[in-house]
Amino acid sequence: MRLLPSFHHCWRCVLLAFIVAFIIPQRSLAQLSIDNSTSAAMGSTGAAFTNGFPALGINPARLTHFEHPDRRLRGTVAFAPFGVSASSNALSISLYNLIFGTEGKVFTEAQKQEIFNSFADVTRASNETAVTSLGISLNYADLGIGSFAFSIRDDAGANFGLNKDYLALLLFGNESFAGRRMQISDTQADAWWNRSYTVSFARFTPEPRFAKGIKKFAVGASVRLVHSFGYAGTERNSSKVFTSLSGDSVSVEANYRLLSSVSENFQSEQSFTPLASPAGTGFGADVGISGEFDKGIAFGAALCDLGAVHYTADATIKERNGLITFTGFNDLLTDGKVQAQLDSLRGLIEESSRKESFTVGLPARFRFGVAVRFDEWLEQSVPVAVSLDYVQGFNEVYGNSLAPLVGVGFESRHWPGVPLRTGLRFGGAQGFGWSLGVGLDTPYFAADFSTRNVESIFRGQSATAISFGLSMRLRFDRLREVD
Repeated sequence: MRLLPSFHHCWRCVLLAFIVAFIIPQRSLAQLSIDNSTSAAMGSTGAAFTNGFPALGINPARLTHFEHPDRRLRGTVAFAPFGVSASSNALSISLYNLIFGTEGKVFTEAQKQEIFNSFADVTRASNETAVTSLGISLNYADLGIGSFAFSIRDDAGANFGLNKDYLALLLFGNESFAGRRMQISDTQADAWWNRSYTVSFARFTPEPRFAKGIKKFAVGASVRLVHSFGYAGTERNSSKVFTSLSGDSVSVEANYRLLSSVSENFQSEQSFTPLASPAGTGFGADVGISGEFDKGIAFGAALCDLGAVHYTADATIKERNGLITFTGFNDLLTDGKVQAQLDSLRGLIEESSRKESFTVGLPARFRFGVAVRFDEWLEQSVPVAVSLDYVQGFNEVYGNSLAPLVGVGFESRHWPGVPLRTGLRFGGAQGFGWSLGVGLDTPYFAADFSTRNVESIFRGQSATAISFGLSMRLRFDRLREVD
C-alpha cells in the first residue's frame, strides 16, 4: 500500500485539495451594530439605553428620546459613522507570521504539528465594514408629533468556517485519512455587500393596558429598501469525503447548495461603476417598544431586519446530492493526467450549476434590554448608567448567528462632556469580548470612538481580533425651555 506524501512534495495532494475545496463549497457574523460606537463600546447593548439617532438599527422606539437629558436638541446630522471588524478563533498574529512570514518556506514536522495544534476543530474567521453615508433625525416627540429619521447605510463582510481536517490534508497529506471519513460538513462561507435606505418613525403613546404603571411608553418602526450588490453563500452542506485504504481513490458524498449573485457592473473592470445596479432587491423592517418601570429604570425590546432580498443578476445555484468517485491516485501522474482529472472535476461542477433567481432572508434578530441611569433613579449627582441586553438571532446570513448574545455595558460622565464607556459580551458569533470607548459630547457636536476587542491589545502577538468604530454628529434646533 502506497499512501500520499506531504502536501508540498506532490501533485496528488494539490489535486485532492482541489477536489475537496471545489466540489464542497464553504459557509458564513448582525447581532452587532459595528458602526454604532455607543453600543459597541458598551458590550453591544442599547435596547433601553441608546437614544436618538444612535438607536437606529437597535431599537427604533428609542428615537423618541434625546441622546442625553442635557443635550436636548431636536435635529441630528450624522457624519459617516463607520465600523471595521476582523476576527478569527485561531489565526493570531504570531501564527500568521509563522505560516506566511517567509516566502517559499518549507515547514519542519515540528512546525507542521505546531500549526495544526493551534487551530480549533472548526476555524472561523470574519470581517465586516459598515458606514452610514447619510443620516438625519428630527425629534418632535415631546410635542406629540413623533420623531423621524432617514439614513443610507452600506454593510459589507465575509465569514467562513473551515474544518480542521482540511488543514491535516494540506500539512500531512492523506495518510491519516486512509480508510476513514474526512469531516467537512462544518466547512461553510458567505460574503455580501448591501446598501439600505431606511425611514424611521417613533412616538410616545398612552400607557398600555397590558402594562400598568409603565411610564414614557413609546413605539417605533423602521422600513428599508435594500439594494444588494453581491452575495455568495452556502445554504446547505452536509457532505462527506472517504479515502480508500490504499489511498488510490476518493469518494465524495456531496450534499450541498451554494448561492451566488453579483451586479452586472462588477463582473469586469470595464463595467465597474460606483453607481452600480443591484444584484438583488428587498425590503426590511424593524419594530420596537420602550418604556420606564420607574424614573431612570428603562426597558426596551425590538425585532430587527425582518424581510428578505431577492437576487436576479447573474444568479446561480450550484447544487448536488450524490456520490462522486475519483480513482487512480496511485498511478503515475503526468501533466496530461492531472489536467484530465481537473477537467473532469470542472465538468462535474458545471453540471451542478443552473441560472436561477433566489431569495435570502435578512439577518433577523430579537433584542431585549434594561438600563439604569443612576442620576435619574437616585435623584443625585451620580452620572453613571448600566445597561444589559439579550440578543437572539433567527438565522445565519449576512453575519447573523443563532448563538444567543448577552452584553452588559457601563457609562460614566464624571467628566462633563467626556463620557467613558466599557462593556462585556458573552456568546454570539464571536464569543467573549471586552469593549471600551470614549466620547466628546458638547451641546451641538458629539463624537464617539470604540473598540469591541480590548482584550486583543493585551494579548499582543496572540491577538485574534481587531475592531474599531467612529461616529460624529451635529445637533441643531435647541429647545427653548432649556435656553
